[in-house]
Amino acid sequence: MQRRFHTLEGLRGVAAVAVVLFHLGGAWRAVFSHAYLAVDLFFLISGVVIGHAYDLKLRNGWRAGDFMAARLRRLAPLYFLGLLIGVVFALVRVTFAGADMKSLPFDLMLGAAFIPQLFGNQICLFPLDYPCWSLFTEISANLAYALTARVLSKRFLVVSVCFGLILLIGANTWAHGNNDMGTTTANWLGGFARVGFGFPLGLLLNRAQIEGRLPRWSVAPPILLTFVGATFVFPWHGLYNDLIIIVLVYPALIVAALNSEPESFGTNRLFGLAGFISYPLYVLHVPFIDLFDSFLTGRGLLWLLLKLGFVGALIILAYLIARFVDEPVRSWLRQRRPASRRGWADAPLSQ
Repeated sequence: MQRRFHTLEGLRGVAAVAVVLFHLGGAWRAVFSHAYLAVDLFFLISGVVIGHAYDLKLRNGWRAGDFMAARLRRLAPLYFLGLLIGVVFALVRVTFAGADMKSLPFDLMLGAAFIPQLFGNQICLFPLDYPCWSLFTEISANLAYALTARVLSKRFLVVSVCFGLILLIGANTWAHGNNDMGTTTANWLGGFARVGFGFPLGLLLNRAQIEGRLPRWSVAPPILLTFVGATFVFPWHGLYNDLIIIVLVYPALIVAALNSEPESFGTNRLFGLAGFISYPLYVLHVPFIDLFDSFLTGRGLLWLLLKLGFVGALIILAYLIARFVDEPVRSWLRQRRPASRRGWADAPLSQ
């Protein structure tokens, strides 16, 4: 039976909301100035959860192709929905806001093939829905994991984490301490440095948990959520601040989260709901924000509150899409698998 990581789900929900506020721009971006670190947290959590759901199966002979099919079933429906929304909203901005979208056919062609734009003048890897850059890097990490899982010993994982750390330090230093990398043609390799550290570390933490080797740190889950939220708004900027958060703080938070689950039914439901909406909120919010900004502008307290209300509407929309679009589509895709392979369930929580 698969374990539900309720505290990890809560952490992902807080991180997803922080990313949305960061992308609102203006004062919200200034406050949540480090929300891009949420992606590093996503990679780490994904390693834990995917390792929990699939590690033993892959090591016992499950085919890499079947694993990748399960990952694509999890990620693809909302990816293509985000691509469709991005195209429709781009056409609306062209028609009514005079936006220049000469590259739209090319963007759509590459997006439909899930190919990032790796060449050009500092453009987004996925212009129609640019948070999808992290899906591309994660899928790449998933493929590497699937191909090596049978021989992926704990020692090899430690070496992978150390190698990923070296790459991360190098990329972070090259970017002058800013870990907001992987999003454009100018820094796309930085995204692989980020996932190359976080994802295998998550796998390693999962194995340590199964073996009972994790420290027994226990912290009240609401405090953990508050603390992770604080990492997105801390005001200090320096060469190694982002690295300290990613390399030291987030792994410690994950260890504590694995030892600290909510005790009340209501809190479990709330944290589960946060995890439930986190992926659709993350992958779909940017086209809506772009459309909003194309037609509405303002300043002052009223404008800040209006944008906050807009975030609330996005959260409700994310729930509705998860409940009435994503779940039914993924269920339909699972039923189309060969009967001999239906015993392998998709992970309940993954990006």
